[in-house]
Amino acid sequence: MRYHVFLNGFSDEFEKQSLEVLGFIKECCSDIEEGKTIIACRENSDFEKLSVYAPTNDVVFITSDRYIPENILNSCEKYIDDEAIHIYGFDNFSSENSVRMSVRKNGSSLVGVRNMSLSDDCIFGKKMIYSNHMEATFKLKKSPYFISLAKGIFEGQITEGNNKNIFIEQCILNTSDENDVLYYNIEKEDKKEGPENAKLLVVAGRGAKDKASVEKLEEFAESMGGKLGVSRPVAMSAWAPMDKLVGVSGIMAKPKICITAGVSGSAAFYAGIEKSDFIVSINTDEKSAIIKKSNVAVVDDFKAIVEELKKYIK
Repeated sequence: MRYHVFLNGFSDEFEKQSLEVLGFIKECCSDIEEGKTIIACRENSDFEKLSVYAPTNDVVFITSDRYIPENILNSCEKYIDDEAIHIYGFDNFSSENSVRMSVRKNGSSLVGVRNMSLSDDCIFGKKMIYSNHMEATFKLKKSPYFISLAKGIFEGQITEGNNKNIFIEQCILNTSDENDVLYYNIEKEDKKEGPENAKLLVVAGRGAKDKASVEKLEEFAESMGGKLGVSRPVAMSAWAPMDKLVGVSGIMAKPKICITAGVSGSAAFYAGIEKSDFIVSINTDEKSAIIKKSNVAVVDDFKAIVEELKKYIK
């Protein structure tokens, strides 16, 4: 087995992430064959400087004038090894790309990894769960393997004097709307149907702040042919009926699209939406649990975002 490394050269924390990956490799991959480091970065980057932080001797730069996930994924896909471990850093780029690539390649993925060990036919990864109150061990059975690291766990050092084999590849951009935007056609729901059967579900959380805002979110949901759900704090504040409560003690939904507004994302709540095809979260707190569990996360006031989204509703 061998390992390959994927790093985000667009990030201001590139050096820190690279050093943590170096530390992880030293601690967990000392008996594994070295592969390549693939760095996605801007076209005008200092390749020599960036290559110093690469954990491997062979370094591939995928260059672009801006970061578009789909294009970066397409360019990185050719470097995926079906029998290898693919190691990513700790930022959102790393979590997103590791998971999406594992889906493309029909492999296994784990984010927020704190430690790793190997057996003959699988790998084991450790990460924190339940709001960082417990460490769990996960078994990844299916190769290729994709892992992204937890932040602040590993420390590595640059080895001076190593000459790198540098390869530069231009990432071809496709800037059409079809490449950047997902389109869904949602039929208007039967008024008698509840949120549990909705194809589009908008969920209001404590961040809605008052009953009037929750009612606005319900109007927004209905304008798109969807339904409203609420978190426990909203239901307990009597801002919405209890029959709209989402979570283990209420509705277990599986919509095509779920939009959460002002929801923190506790484990009990998330169980009610985890089977959604696509989750969009809007929250002013970038550290809220729901942010890391969403396909798309927007760190902003939901009212401003909802007003913008209304412009695209047909």
